[in-house]
This record gives sequence, structure tokens and C-alpha cells, in this order.
Amino acid sequence: VATATQILTSYKFNAQTKKQTRALNDADGALKQHLVGPRARSFSVKNFVALSLLLSSLTVSISVNAQVVPLKVVLLGDSSAAGNGARDESDERNYLPDSKEDDLCYRSPTSWFSQYVNLMNRDDSKNVAIAKDVAACSGATIADILNDENKGADQLKAIDPGTDIAIISAGINDMGFTDVLKQCIFHYPNPVTYVDACRKLIDDAEEIAAALEASYVSLFQRIQQESRPDTKIVLVGYPYGAVDDSYYLVDGVDIEFELSTWNLVDVSAERYAAGQRIREIGERLDQAQENAVKSFNAGLANDVACFVNTKALFAGHEPDPNLNFLDDSEDRLPLWFWESFEVEGFQGFDMSAWFHYNPLGHAALGNYLFQEYSDFSSCASGLAAPTPDESDVSVDIAFVFDTTGSMADDIASAAASAIDTLSALQANVTSLRGSVVEYRDDRCFGDLPARVALNFTFDINSIQSTIEGLWANGGGDYPESLYSGLMAAFNLEWRTGVKKVAIVFTDAPPQDPEPFGARLTYQDVIEKSLSLDPVAAYFIQTSSGAATNGVSEIAATTGGEIFSSSRDTVGAVVEEILEEALTTPFAWLGTSTGYYAYTNAPVTFDGYGSFAKSGKNLTLYEWDFDGDGTYDQSTTVPTVTYIYLGSFSGLAQLRVTDSEGLQGLATAIVDVSVDGDGIADGDDNCPTIHNPDQIDTTGNGVGDACDESFISDFYESFPVKAGILGTPYTGVAGEDMSIEGRIVLPGAEGSGATEPTFVRSRWYVEENKCIIEDEAELQTTIQCPEPGVYTLLLAATNGSTNTSVATLVEIAENETSKGKRGKDGICSEYVCMFVWLTAFTMMMMN
Repeated sequence: VATATQILTSYKFNAQTKKQTRALNDADGALKQHLVGPRARSFSVKNFVALSLLLSSLTVSISVNAQVVPLKVVLLGDSSAAGNGARDESDERNYLPDSKEDDLCYRSPTSWFSQYVNLMNRDDSKNVAIAKDVAACSGATIADILNDENKGADQLKAIDPGTDIAIISAGINDMGFTDVLKQCIFHYPNPVTYVDACRKLIDDAEEIAAALEASYVSLFQRIQQESRPDTKIVLVGYPYGAVDDSYYLVDGVDIEFELSTWNLVDVSAERYAAGQRIREIGERLDQAQENAVKSFNAGLANDVACFVNTKALFAGHEPDPNLNFLDDSEDRLPLWFWESFEVEGFQGFDMSAWFHYNPLGHAALGNYLFQEYSDFSSCASGLAAPTPDESDVSVDIAFVFDTTGSMADDIASAAASAIDTLSALQANVTSLRGSVVEYRDDRCFGDLPARVALNFTFDINSIQSTIEGLWANGGGDYPESLYSGLMAAFNLEWRTGVKKVAIVFTDAPPQDPEPFGARLTYQDVIEKSLSLDPVAAYFIQTSSGAATNGVSEIAATTGGEIFSSSRDTVGAVVEEILEEALTTPFAWLGTSTGYYAYTNAPVTFDGYGSFAKSGKNLTLYEWDFDGDGTYDQSTTVPTVTYIYLGSFSGLAQLRVTDSEGLQGLATAIVDVSVDGDGIADGDDNCPTIHNPDQIDTTGNGVGDACDESFISDFYESFPVKAGILGTPYTGVAGEDMSIEGRIVLPGAEGSGATEPTFVRSRWYVEENKCIIEDEAELQTTIQCPEPGVYTLLLAATNGSTNTSVATLVEIAENETSKGKRGKDGICSEYVCMFVWLTAFTMMMMN
């Protein structure tokens, strides 16, 4: 509540119109009405998400004169980073259709990371233009990232010298923590010996967590090797996996159920403090993360790494094994996690969201990083806050050479000037990579008309030596396979969030269409360039006939230009091209992956990462929503909303103009379908349900997400879930105390599965030391005649699966001593104080 109110207050202060002020006042009133007091749960997830996304997308107090600081921020890690559990403003899933090893990464444009970036970009006082790159992938471990395999494959490739901040959330999968939560809270996948299974998973996780410190340090070192000495490394920790330590499992309890009668047989009734142990291994992981950051910084001149502990932020909002979040009668904090079937808003078959941040959690964490850490200068205390700098841009350059016989002198001239040109450029940009491609004609390089002589590299000496090693030969006929040369360059791995330039050296026109292979035309080249955000194609022609209509179209559409040059001025022309390319504004459409949307739903396009160079400012943003080359709308602010009335798959374009009339171009994939999952409606195995993974377990052509038979069978095999509400229980000897349980049936809350025909439950107190008024009722009373700490058990069955859950009942001698106990039993105030003082004294002596 405080967080959301703080955002609202900030936006109201900066509101530019009366209409905006009224809207914010209305939102503020709704927030206070629904999020304060006993009815806090009545404010739906959908409403809160809509509000939080509205706040993060509002345009306020945009300064048109300040030069912003461009930042590239890269996200590495696992599902807690990628976006599992996030939803759009309509409470719909919005995972992007990207995958690793044929398994979805579950990246979301409304994850906490994306919301943090949005808030940073939209706050005028931050004065930054962030281009984000999400490499995190659900299921990744630290080992995967370091070894470039499985879900960690390619994550470190997103880090380069242009990276200003690397944010990481990883490690929980290394220790098997998700398995701990599933087994210990929901008794899945082992519903029989679940106590033993839970204990083993927790013990194993604790042992692994203790050894992760070295893994984190290795990851930090790899990031620094791939980036710069002043790149900030931010490790975001995890919340607790359980809201408190009142959750117990009872070992040695044999539950025998029959359809008509059932018995609970107490074998040993040894209680296992599952909630406490879940929290302890979370703290152990925190310790490893903090130690890793300290250890890494200790070997550096400046602290560049920092640890963000999120446990205080999420206190009271974590997963609640006792299901207290379902108790509307109590003034409890809202849950910031999805748990499992019982969570409101469950849509289809989506185990991917279990025990991950729900939309409230994503919004809270994103805003926390924005409010408390900003650009992390206060966290990575050895580094100053970023300031505007003329070198704040990175560039990828592909040199594309016609190496037919007539080009020998041109190649020699380019090679002679390459090292000086690139050295000068390298000193004026954040990072520079170059590649070299050559083309001639059909089958001049084996079976290929073009070949990559050098893939992208930061080594400018390698670039020069490769150009020097090019051999001009062949040709004969006039036109050459120029399009194949450009396509070979475009098929390289270009970085996201950087200036992209291709420079073609030629003295002959292209074949159009090329009479071989894919029969390339200039339209094919343009389409490929634009799909890369785009690559601006420049042409240096040493013959007047080289610039055909096709070449002119490529240059004009991609943001490049055609230059004429004599053979002895090629080097000077290259310098001119690069100066022009780096002087024009940098345009950014807010994403490296694209916009995936539902038909008839608003799509908010984001140009906040765009910026002007040389002290200029951006004055105009032009938007082409369908990529047809006609700009549909112009704005003076870097965001706009558009609704696609039908399915669409193509590109959107943004053209930005600075105060001197210079322009920059950005593109992004747009895919609009009925369910917004990036799968064409005709090819989608669940065309009305968002399932970009397209998983079909039964192989019947119907995706699991909408296969009612599969979902029903799965839910019916899942354990019934029991919870004890109102924990922890404290009472007085000889007095009645109310107790309440809750049973959650698999398939409930709109999951689509058939509910079991019956459910039975029973309360039990160890050794029958207390009297339960009605053991078969979920709401009843208990009376314990003697002071003590007792195990209270709730067992349940749905006819096919059984479960039990336990908590402690603390019974005091009288009202004065109620609730005052040691960790494992009742004690008087003086005895407890003695124990505490003794422990404190021993700690100080140690």
C-alpha cells in the first residue's frame, strides 16, 4: 500500500493536465479503499496489475532539453528473473515464445525487471534511456550459465563491453528449492512418505546452498571478463519460501482411509518444523550470496557488485502453507506469490507459475528496485552515478566487400586505413565490434556466392588483417551477388541495443533477382535488415553504375546512404559514414524480442530507450504500426498505444527526430493473435488459450493448456491440500479456543477439472491431551486442560489422495503468560529472560 501510494503521489505531483490529475486522484482513492483494512483481499489481482501497469506507463514531466544517459541493462538468471507468474493489464498470461531446448523460458514484458526498467525510463529525474536485454530463462542454474548449456545457454553472450548493469537472480534451482516447496507444501510428487521426502530435499538444499558462494564468484568474474571494469553487477536475492515458521508436518502418522469409515493411527507423531526449515535454507542462500559479493569486491579497487536482499520487502506476502491467505475474515497482507491450484486467477494448465511472484509481487519488486536502488550507484558504492558522455553508444559494423578482380585497389585502400579509422572510432564509443564478409558471384566460394571471412570480434587488429587478406579475383560479368553478401552479414549474431551498420564496398550493381539459390531481391534484403532493428546499409561505390534502384531503396529504407569515392579516398569515406552513423539519434522500440498481443487489446509501444547525441534532444516520434512504410501516428513523447482489430504478424517501426533534424530508425516484431502467444491461430494447438510452449503430452493434437481430459486426469491424481488457518494458536489452560481448517481440492477455482465427489477431514491432538469439540468439522473448538505445547494435526482425504498438516498449540497457565514461551516449550518471563541473557552473553564472549 505504501509503495503504490508513493508512486501515485509522485505522479500526481508531476501531472501535466487536469484530466491526468483527476485520473490519478481516482486511482488513489480506489487504492486506499480496497487495500487498507480488513477487506484488503477484495482488491483483485487484475485491478492491482492494471493500476501498477498504468502507473509504470504514464508519461509525466518529460524534459525535452536534458541529454539522457543511455544504459544497457542485461538480465541473467532463472524463472524468478525471466517472468514466471507475470500477467498483463487484463490479467492474461503474456509469456514470449522463446525457448531453450524446446522448453519455454517464460520471459514476460511485465516482469519485475521490465517494470523496473519502465519506471526508470519514465522518470525524468533519473535522466536515463535504458535498453534492456532479457537473457534469463526459466529453469536455469548458475552451472548452466557458466557452462553455456541447457537453460543457461547463450546467457553470458548477452554480456559485452557495452553492458552497464548486469542484474542476476539465480541459484535457487541449483539447490532444488522449487522441489522443496512442491514436496513440503503440496506433497507433490510424493504424497505418501512426504515428510521424509521433504526433510531430505531440505537437507540437500542446505548443503548445496553452503557451496554456492564459489559459483557466484565465478559468475561475477565471467561477467566482468565479458564486460568492463566499471560494469555494475547486481545480485537480487529471493524472498522466504514460507511466510512464517508455524507450518509443521507430522512424521510417523499412518492415515488409513476407506469410503465409509476412516481411522488415523498415531505411530510416533514426531513433528517436523517444515516452515522453519524452509526459511532457514533461504537464509543460508542469502549468506552465500552476501559472502560472494564481499569476496568478489575484496579483490577489486572499487566495489562493483552488490546484493539486494528482498526478504524484508516480501515479509508477510510469501507463500503460506497454512492457507491463511484464503481467510477473508482477518486483516492479512495480500499474497505476492502464486501457490498452486487454489490461487485466484489460475488460468488453464500453468504449473510454471507455482511458487513464483504473482503480478503483485512483480510490481512490488520492480518498484522497490526503482525507488531504493535506481541505477545501483548507492549499492555498487565504488562506482559513480552515470553522466552524459559522447561515447555512450556501442556499435556493430559489418564490412562487406565485393572481391571480384576489379576491386583489388579498393580493398587495399580500405585495409590501409582500417586500423586508424577503427582505432579512432573505438576511442569514441563504449564498445565496437567488426566483421568481414566477401561476395563475388554464383558458386565462387564452393557452393556459396558469399562467405563470412571474419565473424564479429572486438579485436580491431583481426579486422584489419582479415581485410588485408582478402583476394580479389574472378567476376567477368558486370552485376555481382551483392544481396547474398548483405544477407551473409545480416545472418551473423548482431547485438541488441547497439548501433548496427553494414558498409558495402563495390564497383558493380547487384544481380536482381539473383539467378540462383533463394533468388534474392532487394525487398528480401530490406526485410531482413528491418527485422534486425535494423542494420543501416551504407554503400561506397567506386563506379557510377553500382547504385541501382534496388541499392537506393535498401539505403533509404534501412537508414543508410550511398557514397561515391575514388580508389584513394575510400578510407576518408569510411570515416564520414561512421561519423554520420554515430551522430544520428539512437532509436529503440523497447524490446529485443518483440510485442506479442491479443487481438482487440491495447498494445503500448515503448520508445523510451531512444536518445539523441551531441547534446541534442529528441523532438518527434513517428510510429508505423504495420511496417508498410507509412507512419500512422506522430507524438512528442516516446510512447503510444494501438489496438490491432485482427490477427497481425509483421514489424512495427519507430522513427525518431532530434532537434537538428537528424533521424534514427528502430523496428520490433509484432505478433497479434486470439490468444497472444505468438503462434498463428491456424497452427495453434490451443487457439484460445495462451500456450506458447505448445506442450501436448497425450499427442492428440490438443495442447495440455486446453485439453480438458488431460487436465482432469492430472488434477484428480494430485494430492488434496489441507491448511490450518489463524496460526499460530495460543490459548489458556481450561478455556475453549477456536480453530479453523481449510481443504483445497485439486481442480477448484476455475481450473476446469471435475471436483471430487466428497472430502473428509479430521482434527487430532497428540496423545489426545486436548478435547476437540467436533473432530470432523473444519471450524470447531479445542480445550487443553494443562499448559504446554501440543501438536495439532488436520488430516483429509478426497477418496483417492490423503494429506495432513500440523501446527503448534501453545497453552499458557493464565492470560498473563499467554504467548510467552521458549522455542520448544512454555517458560515464565524470568526463565525466558535468563535463557535469552545467557545466550546473548555467550555470543558476545565468542
